Amino acid sequence: MTLSRCRELTEIGDRLFSARGSLMSLWQDIAENFYPERADFTTTRSLGDDFSAHLMSGYPALQLRELADQLAAMLRPRSKLWAKLTASNAKIDEDTAARQWLEWASERQRKAVYAPRAQFLRATKTTDYDFVAFGQAVLLPTLNTDRDGLLFRAFHLRDVAWQEGRDGQIDCVHRKEMMTVRDMVKYFPKTVAEAVRSMNDKEPYKEFPVRHCVVPSELYDEKDGDKRKINRKRFLFYAVLLDVEHDTILEEVPQPRLGYVIPRWRLGGFKQYAVSPATMAALPDARLMQVMALSMMEAGEKAANPPMVATADVVRTDFQSYAGGITWVDREYDERLGEALRPVTQDLRGISHAQQMLEDLRELLKEQFYLNKINLPPAEGREMTAFETRKRVEEYVSRALPLFEPMEVENNAATQNEVFALLLDNNGFAPPEAMPELLRGADVHFEFESPLQATAERVKAQAFQEAAGILQIAIQADPNAIHELDIRKGTRDALRGVDVPADWLRDPKEVDAIIEASNKLREQQQKVGQLDQMAQIAQKAAPMVGALNR
Repeated sequence: MTLSRCRELTEIGDRLFSARGSLMSLWQDIAENFYPERADFTTTRSLGDDFSAHLMSGYPALQLRELADQLAAMLRPRSKLWAKLTASNAKIDEDTAARQWLEWASERQRKAVYAPRAQFLRATKTTDYDFVAFGQAVLLPTLNTDRDGLLFRAFHLRDVAWQEGRDGQIDCVHRKEMMTVRDMVKYFPKTVAEAVRSMNDKEPYKEFPVRHCVVPSELYDEKDGDKRKINRKRFLFYAVLLDVEHDTILEEVPQPRLGYVIPRWRLGGFKQYAVSPATMAALPDARLMQVMALSMMEAGEKAANPPMVATADVVRTDFQSYAGGITWVDREYDERLGEALRPVTQDLRGISHAQQMLEDLRELLKEQFYLNKINLPPAEGREMTAFETRKRVEEYVSRALPLFEPMEVENNAATQNEVFALLLDNNGFAPPEAMPELLRGADVHFEFESPLQATAERVKAQAFQEAAGILQIAIQADPNAIHELDIRKGTRDALRGVDVPADWLRDPKEVDAIIEASNKLREQQQKVGQLDQMAQIAQKAAPMVGALNR
Protein backbone atom coordinates (compact mmCIF):
# COMPACT_ATOMS: atom_id res chain seq x y z
CA MET A 1 0.00 0.00 0.00
CA THR A 2 1.17 3.50 -0.73
CA LEU A 3 1.21 6.46 1.58
CA SER A 4 -1.57 8.15 -0.42
CA ARG A 5 -4.02 5.44 0.66
CA CYS A 6 -3.32 6.20 4.32
CA ARG A 7 -3.79 9.93 3.73
CA GLU A 8 -6.96 9.27 1.76
CA LEU A 9 -8.54 7.28 4.60
CA THR A 10 -7.39 9.87 7.14
CA GLU A 11 -9.02 12.68 5.15
CA ILE A 12 -12.29 10.72 4.89
CA GLY A 13 -12.29 10.27 8.65
CA ASP A 14 -11.45 13.94 9.23
CA ARG A 15 -14.48 14.95 7.18
CA LEU A 16 -16.73 12.61 9.17
CA PHE A 17 -15.45 13.97 12.49
CA SER A 18 -15.69 17.63 11.45
CA ALA A 19 -19.22 17.21 10.03
CA ARG A 20 -20.59 16.42 13.47
CA GLY A 21 -18.84 19.27 15.30
CA SER A 22 -22.06 20.95 16.44
CA LEU A 23 -23.40 17.60 17.69
CA MET A 24 -20.45 17.38 20.05
CA SER A 25 -21.68 20.55 21.77
CA LEU A 26 -25.11 18.99 22.30
CA TRP A 27 -23.57 15.81 23.70
CA GLN A 28 -21.45 17.92 26.02
CA ASP A 29 -24.55 19.74 27.29
CA ILE A 30 -26.40 16.44 27.85
CA ALA A 31 -23.42 14.94 29.65
CA GLU A 32 -22.99 17.95 31.93
CA ASN A 33 -26.60 17.64 33.10
CA PHE A 34 -27.09 13.86 33.18
CA TYR A 35 -23.72 12.10 32.83
CA PRO A 36 -21.01 14.39 34.25
CA GLU A 37 -18.27 11.76 34.24
CA ARG A 38 -18.66 11.56 30.44
CA ALA A 39 -18.68 15.34 29.87
CA ASP A 40 -15.39 15.59 27.98
CA PHE A 41 -16.61 15.95 24.41
CA THR A 42 -15.45 19.55 23.99
CA THR A 43 -13.25 19.92 27.07
CA THR A 44 -10.18 18.15 28.39
CA ARG A 45 -10.33 16.47 31.78
CA SER A 46 -7.49 15.66 34.13
CA LEU A 47 -7.24 13.20 36.99
CA GLY A 48 -8.77 14.55 40.16
CA ASP A 49 -11.27 16.91 38.50
CA ASP A 50 -14.59 17.29 40.26
CA PHE A 51 -16.92 16.16 37.47
CA SER A 52 -20.10 17.45 39.11
CA ALA A 53 -18.84 20.71 40.65
CA HIS A 54 -21.17 22.72 38.37
CA LEU A 55 -24.34 20.89 39.50
CA MET A 56 -26.67 22.08 42.23
CA SER A 57 -28.72 18.86 42.17
CA GLY A 58 -27.75 15.32 41.21
CA TYR A 59 -31.36 14.22 40.66
CA PRO A 60 -31.26 14.25 36.80
CA ALA A 61 -28.10 12.15 36.84
CA LEU A 62 -29.80 9.72 39.23
CA GLN A 63 -32.67 9.23 36.77
CA LEU A 64 -30.27 8.34 33.98
CA ARG A 65 -28.47 5.93 36.28
CA GLU A 66 -31.75 4.32 37.33
CA LEU A 67 -32.93 3.74 33.76
CA ALA A 68 -29.55 2.45 32.53
CA ASP A 69 -29.30 0.01 35.43
CA GLN A 70 -32.90 -1.14 34.92
CA LEU A 71 -32.23 -1.86 31.24
CA ALA A 72 -29.36 -4.16 32.16
CA ALA A 73 -31.34 -5.88 34.89
CA MET A 74 -34.46 -6.44 32.77
CA LEU A 75 -32.99 -7.13 29.33
CA ARG A 76 -29.89 -9.06 30.39
CA PRO A 77 -30.75 -10.80 33.69
CA ARG A 78 -27.67 -12.70 34.79
CA SER A 79 -29.75 -15.43 36.43
CA LYS A 80 -31.45 -16.43 33.15
CA LEU A 81 -30.47 -17.54 29.68
CA TRP A 82 -31.72 -14.24 28.26
CA ALA A 83 -30.54 -14.79 24.67
CA LYS A 84 -31.81 -17.93 22.91
CA LEU A 85 -31.06 -19.01 19.37
CA THR A 86 -34.01 -19.87 17.19
CA ALA A 87 -34.45 -20.65 13.50
CA SER A 88 -36.33 -18.23 11.28
CA ASN A 89 -37.94 -21.14 9.45
CA ALA A 90 -40.83 -22.38 11.58
CA LYS A 91 -40.45 -26.00 10.40
CA ILE A 92 -36.79 -26.05 11.38
CA ASP A 93 -37.56 -24.37 14.69
CA GLU A 94 -40.10 -27.06 15.54
CA ASP A 95 -37.61 -29.88 14.89
CA THR A 96 -36.59 -31.30 18.27
CA ALA A 97 -32.98 -32.10 17.30
CA ALA A 98 -32.53 -28.61 15.86
CA ARG A 99 -33.99 -26.99 18.95
CA GLN A 100 -31.77 -29.05 21.24
CA TRP A 101 -28.66 -27.93 19.33
CA LEU A 102 -29.81 -24.31 19.39
CA GLU A 103 -30.31 -24.49 23.17
CA TRP A 104 -26.87 -26.08 23.57
CA ALA A 105 -25.26 -23.38 21.39
CA SER A 106 -27.09 -20.64 23.32
CA GLU A 107 -25.68 -21.91 26.61
CA ARG A 108 -22.20 -22.27 25.13
CA GLN A 109 -22.30 -18.71 23.84
CA ARG A 110 -23.53 -17.48 27.21
CA LYS A 111 -20.49 -19.01 28.93
CA ALA A 112 -18.15 -17.43 26.38
CA VAL A 113 -19.79 -14.01 26.80
CA TYR A 114 -19.68 -14.07 30.60
CA ALA A 115 -16.11 -15.35 30.84
CA PRO A 116 -14.16 -12.93 33.10
CA ARG A 117 -11.58 -12.11 30.42
CA ALA A 118 -14.32 -11.14 27.96
CA GLN A 119 -15.17 -8.03 30.06
CA PHE A 120 -18.75 -8.15 28.81
CA LEU A 121 -20.33 -6.66 31.92
CA ARG A 122 -17.98 -3.70 32.03
CA ALA A 123 -18.40 -2.90 28.35
CA THR A 124 -22.18 -3.24 28.28
CA LYS A 125 -22.56 -1.14 31.42
CA THR A 126 -20.82 1.69 29.56
CA THR A 127 -22.93 1.24 26.43
CA ASP A 128 -26.15 1.20 28.48
CA TYR A 129 -25.33 4.61 29.95
CA ASP A 130 -24.28 6.01 26.56
CA PHE A 131 -27.43 4.65 24.93
CA VAL A 132 -29.73 6.24 27.51
CA ALA A 133 -27.85 9.55 27.59
CA PHE A 134 -27.02 10.10 23.92
CA GLY A 135 -29.28 7.64 22.06
CA GLN A 136 -26.37 5.57 20.72
CA ALA A 137 -23.30 3.66 21.84
CA VAL A 138 -20.30 1.92 20.32
CA LEU A 139 -19.36 -1.68 21.18
CA LEU A 140 -16.75 -3.89 19.52
CA PRO A 141 -16.91 -7.67 20.16
CA THR A 142 -13.70 -9.36 19.01
CA LEU A 143 -11.39 -12.21 19.90
CA ASN A 144 -8.81 -11.46 22.57
CA THR A 145 -5.13 -11.18 21.71
CA ASP A 146 -4.55 -14.88 22.44
CA ARG A 147 -7.55 -15.76 20.20
CA ASP A 148 -8.86 -18.20 22.79
CA GLY A 149 -11.88 -16.19 23.95
CA LEU A 150 -14.01 -13.13 23.41
CA LEU A 151 -13.23 -9.52 24.27
CA PHE A 152 -15.78 -6.70 24.47
CA ARG A 153 -14.72 -3.05 24.30
CA ALA A 154 -16.86 0.07 24.56
CA PHE A 155 -15.65 3.36 23.09
CA HIS A 156 -16.32 7.03 23.78
CA LEU A 157 -18.67 8.60 21.23
CA ARG A 158 -16.21 11.48 21.02
CA ASP A 159 -13.70 9.17 19.32
CA VAL A 160 -15.98 7.43 16.80
CA ALA A 161 -17.67 8.68 13.62
CA TRP A 162 -19.65 6.66 11.09
CA GLN A 163 -21.52 6.82 7.80
CA GLU A 164 -24.61 5.04 6.47
CA GLY A 165 -24.99 3.26 3.17
CA ARG A 166 -27.95 3.62 0.84
CA ASP A 167 -29.89 0.98 2.78
CA GLY A 168 -29.69 2.98 6.00
CA GLN A 169 -27.19 0.57 7.61
CA ILE A 170 -23.86 1.78 8.97
CA ASP A 171 -21.13 0.64 6.58
CA CYS A 172 -18.19 2.93 7.41
CA VAL A 173 -16.66 3.53 10.86
CA HIS A 174 -13.64 5.60 11.88
CA ARG A 175 -12.31 5.44 15.44
CA LYS A 176 -9.52 7.47 17.04
CA GLU A 177 -7.25 6.13 19.75
CA MET A 178 -3.74 6.53 21.15
CA MET A 179 -1.20 3.70 20.92
CA THR A 180 2.17 3.40 22.61
CA VAL A 181 5.41 2.81 20.73
CA ARG A 182 5.78 -0.47 22.62
CA ASP A 183 2.45 -1.83 21.37
CA MET A 184 3.08 -0.71 17.78
CA VAL A 185 6.39 -2.55 17.67
CA LYS A 186 5.02 -5.61 19.50
CA TYR A 187 1.87 -6.19 17.46
CA PHE A 188 2.91 -4.78 14.07
CA PRO A 189 6.64 -5.51 13.77
CA LYS A 190 6.60 -5.75 9.97
CA THR A 191 4.65 -2.60 9.17
CA VAL A 192 5.58 -0.14 11.92
CA ALA A 193 7.38 3.00 10.74
CA GLU A 194 11.13 3.06 11.28
CA ALA A 195 10.83 6.34 13.17
CA VAL A 196 8.60 4.60 15.69
CA ARG A 197 10.78 1.49 15.88
CA SER A 198 13.80 3.60 16.77
CA MET A 199 11.96 5.01 19.83
CA ASN A 200 11.21 1.60 21.34
CA ASP A 201 14.35 1.49 23.50
CA LYS A 202 14.26 5.06 24.85
CA GLU A 203 10.55 6.01 24.83
CA PRO A 204 8.49 2.78 24.76
CA TYR A 205 5.43 4.43 26.36
CA LYS A 206 5.24 7.49 24.16
CA GLU A 207 1.84 7.60 22.47
CA PHE A 208 0.89 8.40 18.89
CA PRO A 209 -2.59 8.86 17.37
CA VAL A 210 -3.83 5.90 15.36
CA ARG A 211 -7.12 5.38 13.60
CA HIS A 212 -9.11 2.19 13.12
CA CYS A 213 -11.24 2.29 9.98
CA VAL A 214 -13.79 -0.19 8.67
CA VAL A 215 -14.81 0.54 5.09
CA PRO A 216 -16.76 -1.39 2.40
CA SER A 217 -14.45 -3.62 0.39
CA GLU A 218 -16.05 -2.49 -2.86
CA LEU A 219 -14.86 1.05 -2.17
CA TYR A 220 -11.43 -0.07 -1.01
CA ASP A 221 -10.03 -0.10 -4.55
CA GLU A 222 -6.90 -2.12 -5.11
CA LYS A 223 -3.97 -0.14 -6.48
CA ASP A 224 -2.02 -1.11 -9.56
CA GLY A 225 0.48 -3.85 -8.85
CA ASP A 226 -1.55 -5.31 -5.97
CA LYS A 227 -2.35 -8.84 -7.10
CA ARG A 228 -4.26 -9.99 -4.02
CA LYS A 229 -7.80 -11.19 -4.55
CA ILE A 230 -10.53 -11.58 -1.96
CA ASN A 231 -13.99 -13.05 -2.11
CA ARG A 232 -16.02 -9.83 -2.04
CA LYS A 233 -19.29 -11.74 -1.53
CA ARG A 234 -17.93 -13.06 1.76
CA PHE A 235 -15.56 -10.29 2.83
CA LEU A 236 -17.73 -7.23 2.60
CA PHE A 237 -15.45 -4.92 4.59
CA TYR A 238 -11.82 -4.01 5.16
CA ALA A 239 -10.54 -3.19 8.65
CA VAL A 240 -7.53 -0.86 8.42
CA LEU A 241 -5.34 0.47 11.24
CA LEU A 242 -3.51 3.71 10.45
CA ASP A 243 -0.57 5.43 12.12
CA VAL A 244 -1.78 8.93 11.29
CA GLU A 245 1.34 10.86 12.28
CA HIS A 246 3.73 8.69 10.26
CA ASP A 247 1.37 8.03 7.29
CA THR A 248 1.66 4.28 7.78
CA ILE A 249 -0.86 1.48 7.41
CA LEU A 250 -0.16 -0.86 10.30
CA GLU A 251 -2.73 -3.50 9.37
CA GLU A 252 -5.42 -4.17 6.78
CA VAL A 253 -7.65 -7.21 7.12
CA PRO A 254 -10.72 -8.24 5.07
CA GLN A 255 -13.68 -9.26 7.21
CA PRO A 256 -17.21 -10.53 6.50
CA ARG A 257 -19.03 -8.09 8.81
CA LEU A 258 -18.74 -4.54 10.06
CA GLY A 259 -17.62 -5.82 13.47
CA TYR A 260 -18.83 -2.77 15.38
CA VAL A 261 -22.20 -2.84 17.11
CA ILE A 262 -23.68 0.68 17.17
CA PRO A 263 -27.21 0.60 18.63
CA ARG A 264 -29.25 3.72 17.87
CA TRP A 265 -32.40 4.59 19.78
CA ARG A 266 -34.29 7.07 17.60
CA LEU A 267 -32.96 8.68 14.45
CA GLY A 268 -33.61 12.42 14.50
CA GLY A 269 -32.39 15.28 12.35
CA PHE A 270 -28.71 14.35 12.58
CA LYS A 271 -28.71 11.92 9.61
CA GLN A 272 -26.78 8.85 10.79
CA TYR A 273 -26.72 9.96 14.43
CA ALA A 274 -29.56 9.19 16.81
CA VAL A 275 -31.04 10.97 19.80
CA SER A 276 -32.24 9.81 23.18
CA PRO A 277 -35.96 10.60 23.62
CA ALA A 278 -35.37 10.49 27.37
CA THR A 279 -32.67 13.15 27.66
CA MET A 280 -33.99 15.29 24.79
CA ALA A 281 -37.31 15.65 26.61
CA ALA A 282 -35.69 16.08 30.01
CA LEU A 283 -32.86 18.46 29.11
CA PRO A 284 -34.86 21.73 29.55
CA ASP A 285 -36.29 20.49 32.84
CA ALA A 286 -32.85 19.40 34.05
CA ARG A 287 -31.50 22.89 33.38
CA LEU A 288 -34.52 24.38 35.17
CA MET A 289 -33.99 22.06 38.13
CA GLN A 290 -30.40 23.26 38.53
CA VAL A 291 -31.56 26.91 38.61
CA MET A 292 -34.39 26.12 41.02
CA ALA A 293 -32.07 24.09 43.26
CA LEU A 294 -29.68 27.05 43.44
CA SER A 295 -32.56 29.41 44.28
CA MET A 296 -33.83 27.04 46.96
CA MET A 297 -30.37 26.78 48.47
CA GLU A 298 -30.04 30.55 48.56
CA ALA A 299 -33.53 30.95 50.05
CA GLY A 300 -32.81 28.32 52.69
CA GLU A 301 -29.50 29.96 53.55
CA LYS A 302 -31.18 33.36 53.89
CA ALA A 303 -33.86 31.85 56.14
CA ALA A 304 -31.25 30.18 58.36
CA ASN A 305 -28.74 33.03 58.26
CA PRO A 306 -30.70 36.16 57.23
CA PRO A 307 -29.04 39.34 55.97
CA MET A 308 -28.80 42.02 58.67
CA VAL A 309 -29.43 45.77 58.90
CA ALA A 310 -26.99 47.67 61.11
CA THR A 311 -27.13 51.31 62.25
CA ALA A 312 -24.09 53.27 61.12
CA ASP A 313 -21.58 54.39 63.78
CA VAL A 314 -23.34 52.16 66.33
CA VAL A 315 -22.49 48.56 65.32
CA ARG A 316 -18.88 47.63 64.88
CA THR A 317 -17.79 46.64 61.39
CA ASP A 318 -16.46 43.28 62.57
CA PHE A 319 -19.97 41.95 63.23
CA GLN A 320 -19.80 38.43 64.75
CA SER A 321 -22.56 36.47 62.95
CA TYR A 322 -21.51 32.98 64.01
CA ALA A 323 -23.26 31.05 66.78
CA GLY A 324 -22.36 32.47 70.20
CA GLY A 325 -20.67 35.53 68.71
CA ILE A 326 -20.92 38.90 70.51
CA THR A 327 -20.97 42.26 68.80
CA TRP A 328 -20.67 45.37 70.94
CA VAL A 329 -22.66 48.50 70.12
CA ASP A 330 -22.15 52.11 71.21
CA ARG A 331 -23.34 52.43 74.83
CA GLU A 332 -24.73 55.89 74.11
CA TYR A 333 -27.18 54.58 71.48
CA ASP A 334 -30.83 54.93 72.51
CA GLU A 335 -32.76 51.67 71.76
CA ARG A 336 -35.98 53.70 71.65
CA LEU A 337 -34.83 54.88 68.23
CA GLY A 338 -35.03 51.25 67.02
CA GLU A 339 -32.88 48.15 67.16
CA ALA A 340 -29.27 48.85 66.28
CA LEU A 341 -29.01 45.44 64.64
CA ARG A 342 -31.91 43.55 63.13
CA PRO A 343 -32.52 40.97 60.32
CA VAL A 344 -33.91 42.11 57.00
CA THR A 345 -37.60 41.37 56.77
CA GLN A 346 -38.18 38.54 54.28
CA ASP A 347 -41.26 36.93 52.78
CA LEU A 348 -40.59 33.17 52.94
CA ARG A 349 -44.05 32.10 51.86
CA GLY A 350 -42.74 31.29 48.37
CA ILE A 351 -40.46 28.53 49.63
CA SER A 352 -43.29 26.01 49.95
CA HIS A 353 -44.48 26.85 46.43
CA ALA A 354 -40.94 26.40 45.07
CA GLN A 355 -40.66 23.06 46.87
CA GLN A 356 -43.87 21.89 45.19
CA MET A 357 -42.56 22.99 41.79
CA LEU A 358 -39.34 21.11 42.45
CA GLU A 359 -41.29 17.98 43.40
CA ASP A 360 -43.35 18.31 40.20
CA LEU A 361 -40.11 18.50 38.21
CA ARG A 362 -38.89 15.31 39.84
CA GLU A 363 -42.06 13.45 38.89
CA LEU A 364 -41.76 14.81 35.35
CA LEU A 365 -38.18 13.58 35.07
CA LYS A 366 -39.28 10.09 36.13
CA GLU A 367 -41.86 10.09 33.38
CA GLN A 368 -39.38 11.40 30.80
CA PHE A 369 -37.01 8.56 31.67
CA TYR A 370 -39.81 5.96 31.42
CA LEU A 371 -39.35 5.01 35.07
CA ASN A 372 -43.12 5.05 35.59
CA LYS A 373 -43.55 2.53 32.73
CA ILE A 374 -41.03 -0.14 33.68
CA ASN A 375 -43.23 -1.89 36.26
CA LEU A 376 -46.58 -3.51 35.59
CA PRO A 377 -49.65 -1.30 36.12
CA PRO A 378 -50.75 -1.53 39.76
CA ALA A 379 -53.35 -4.16 40.59
CA GLU A 380 -56.75 -3.13 41.90
CA GLY A 381 -56.31 -4.89 45.24
CA ARG A 382 -58.48 -7.88 44.34
CA GLU A 383 -58.00 -11.20 42.62
CA MET A 384 -58.11 -10.62 38.87
CA THR A 385 -59.59 -12.91 36.24
CA ALA A 386 -57.46 -14.39 33.48
CA PHE A 387 -58.97 -11.91 31.02
CA GLU A 388 -58.19 -8.95 33.28
CA THR A 389 -54.64 -10.19 33.84
CA ARG A 390 -54.13 -10.56 30.10
CA LYS A 391 -55.41 -7.04 29.45
CA ARG A 392 -53.16 -5.70 32.19
CA VAL A 393 -50.14 -7.36 30.59
CA GLU A 394 -51.10 -6.06 27.14
CA GLU A 395 -51.35 -2.54 28.55
CA TYR A 396 -47.90 -2.91 30.08
CA VAL A 397 -46.40 -4.15 26.80
CA SER A 398 -47.90 -1.27 24.80
CA ARG A 399 -46.52 1.29 27.27
CA ALA A 400 -43.07 -0.28 27.57
CA LEU A 401 -42.63 -1.04 23.85
CA PRO A 402 -40.90 2.27 22.91
CA LEU A 403 -38.35 1.65 25.65
CA PHE A 404 -37.46 -2.03 25.30
CA GLU A 405 -37.92 -2.73 21.60
CA PRO A 406 -35.00 -0.57 20.33
CA MET A 407 -32.74 -2.07 22.99
CA GLU A 408 -33.67 -5.62 21.99
CA VAL A 409 -33.25 -5.09 18.25
CA GLU A 410 -30.45 -2.54 18.09
CA ASN A 411 -28.37 -3.64 21.05
CA ASN A 412 -28.99 -7.18 22.32
CA ALA A 413 -29.83 -8.75 18.96
CA ALA A 414 -27.01 -7.03 17.08
CA THR A 415 -24.45 -7.92 19.77
CA GLN A 416 -25.50 -11.55 20.10
CA ASN A 417 -25.71 -12.08 16.34
CA GLU A 418 -22.21 -10.64 15.92
CA VAL A 419 -20.88 -12.88 18.70
CA PHE A 420 -22.60 -15.95 17.23
CA ALA A 421 -21.07 -15.30 13.82
CA LEU A 422 -17.68 -14.62 15.41
CA LEU A 423 -17.76 -17.91 17.33
CA LEU A 424 -19.06 -19.81 14.31
CA ASP A 425 -16.22 -18.48 12.12
CA ASN A 426 -13.63 -19.47 14.72
CA ASN A 427 -14.92 -22.98 15.60
CA GLY A 428 -16.52 -21.83 18.82
CA PHE A 429 -19.25 -24.45 18.35
CA ALA A 430 -16.96 -27.33 17.44
CA PRO A 431 -17.30 -29.96 16.26
CA PRO A 432 -19.12 -28.51 13.21
CA GLU A 433 -20.58 -31.91 12.25
CA ALA A 434 -22.59 -31.88 15.49
CA MET A 435 -24.86 -29.24 13.98
CA PRO A 436 -27.98 -30.87 12.50
CA GLU A 437 -28.18 -30.73 8.73
CA LEU A 438 -31.40 -28.74 8.93
CA LEU A 439 -29.47 -25.87 10.55
CA ARG A 440 -26.49 -25.79 8.21
CA GLY A 441 -26.85 -22.65 6.16
CA ALA A 442 -30.22 -21.84 7.78
CA ASP A 443 -31.06 -18.36 8.98
CA VAL A 444 -30.97 -18.25 12.77
CA HIS A 445 -31.57 -15.33 15.08
CA PHE A 446 -31.91 -14.60 18.78
CA GLU A 447 -34.98 -14.24 20.94
CA PHE A 448 -34.67 -12.59 24.30
CA GLU A 449 -35.99 -13.15 27.79
CA SER A 450 -37.24 -9.63 28.37
CA PRO A 451 -40.50 -8.23 29.74
CA LEU A 452 -41.82 -7.91 26.19
CA GLN A 453 -40.78 -11.33 24.95
CA ALA A 454 -41.74 -13.13 28.17
CA THR A 455 -45.23 -11.65 28.23
CA ALA A 456 -45.77 -12.23 24.50
CA GLU A 457 -44.86 -15.91 24.85
CA ARG A 458 -46.84 -16.41 28.04
CA VAL A 459 -49.90 -14.97 26.34
CA LYS A 460 -50.01 -18.22 24.34
CA ALA A 461 -50.15 -20.24 27.55
CA GLN A 462 -52.88 -18.00 28.94
CA ALA A 463 -54.82 -18.20 25.66
CA PHE A 464 -54.61 -22.00 25.73
CA GLN A 465 -55.96 -22.06 29.30
CA GLU A 466 -58.87 -19.82 28.28
CA ALA A 467 -59.53 -21.92 25.16
CA ALA A 468 -59.54 -25.12 27.24
CA GLY A 469 -62.15 -23.61 29.57
CA ILE A 470 -64.35 -22.55 26.66
CA LEU A 471 -63.96 -25.95 25.01
CA GLN A 472 -64.95 -27.75 28.20
CA ILE A 473 -68.24 -25.83 28.29
CA ALA A 474 -68.85 -26.38 24.56
CA ILE A 475 -68.32 -30.18 24.81
CA GLN A 476 -71.11 -30.45 27.36
CA ALA A 477 -73.52 -29.08 24.76
CA ASP A 478 -71.96 -30.73 21.71
CA PRO A 479 -69.31 -33.50 22.09
CA ASN A 480 -68.15 -32.83 18.49
CA ALA A 481 -66.78 -29.43 19.62
CA ILE A 482 -63.62 -31.19 20.77
CA HIS A 483 -62.52 -31.35 17.13
CA GLU A 484 -62.52 -27.53 16.83
CA LEU A 485 -59.16 -27.21 18.59
CA ASP A 486 -55.82 -28.81 17.70
CA ILE A 487 -55.04 -29.90 21.23
CA ARG A 488 -51.55 -31.18 20.42
CA LYS A 489 -50.51 -27.96 18.65
CA GLY A 490 -51.96 -25.80 21.42
CA THR A 491 -50.30 -27.87 24.14
CA ARG A 492 -46.91 -27.64 22.43
CA ASP A 493 -47.14 -23.85 21.98
CA ALA A 494 -48.32 -23.41 25.57
CA LEU A 495 -45.41 -25.50 26.88
CA ARG A 496 -42.94 -23.42 24.86
CA GLY A 497 -44.69 -20.30 26.13
CA VAL A 498 -43.80 -21.23 29.71
CA ASP A 499 -40.19 -21.85 28.63
CA VAL A 500 -40.08 -25.65 28.81
CA PRO A 501 -36.60 -26.88 27.67
CA ALA A 502 -36.45 -28.64 24.32
CA ASP A 503 -34.95 -31.71 26.02
CA TRP A 504 -38.25 -32.23 27.83
CA LEU A 505 -40.30 -32.36 24.62
CA ARG A 506 -40.46 -35.39 22.39
CA ASP A 507 -40.06 -35.09 18.65
CA PRO A 508 -43.51 -34.88 16.94
CA LYS A 509 -42.65 -37.95 14.84
CA GLU A 510 -41.80 -39.86 18.01
CA VAL A 511 -45.11 -38.75 19.53
CA ASP A 512 -46.93 -39.93 16.40
CA ALA A 513 -45.22 -43.31 16.68
CA ILE A 514 -46.16 -43.59 20.36
CA ILE A 515 -49.78 -42.68 19.60
CA GLU A 516 -49.89 -45.19 16.75
CA ALA A 517 -48.43 -47.95 18.95
CA SER A 518 -50.87 -47.05 21.71
CA ASN A 519 -53.81 -47.20 19.29
CA LYS A 520 -52.69 -50.61 17.99
CA LEU A 521 -52.31 -51.89 21.55
CA ARG A 522 -55.78 -50.59 22.38
CA GLU A 523 -57.22 -52.32 19.29
CA GLN A 524 -55.50 -55.57 20.25
CA GLN A 525 -56.80 -55.27 23.78
CA GLN A 526 -60.29 -54.65 22.43
CA LYS A 527 -60.06 -57.74 20.20
CA VAL A 528 -58.76 -59.84 23.09
CA GLY A 529 -61.59 -58.49 25.24
CA GLN A 530 -64.12 -59.38 22.58
CA LEU A 531 -62.69 -62.92 22.29
CA ASP A 532 -62.78 -63.31 26.08
CA GLN A 533 -66.35 -62.10 26.11
CA MET A 534 -67.30 -64.56 23.36
CA ALA A 535 -65.55 -67.39 25.21
CA GLN A 536 -67.45 -66.54 28.38
CA ILE A 537 -70.74 -66.54 26.46
CA ALA A 538 -69.85 -69.86 24.86
CA GLN A 539 -68.93 -71.31 28.21
CA LYS A 540 -72.26 -70.24 29.71
CA ALA A 541 -74.17 -71.54 26.71
CA ALA A 542 -72.44 -74.98 26.64
CA PRO A 543 -74.71 -76.65 29.31
CA MET A 544 -77.82 -75.40 27.57
CA VAL A 545 -76.62 -76.78 24.23
CA GLY A 546 -75.81 -80.13 25.84
CA ALA A 547 -79.23 -80.35 27.43
CA LEU A 548 -80.92 -79.62 24.13
CA ASN A 549 -78.87 -82.30 22.42
CA ARG A 550 -79.94 -84.85 25.00
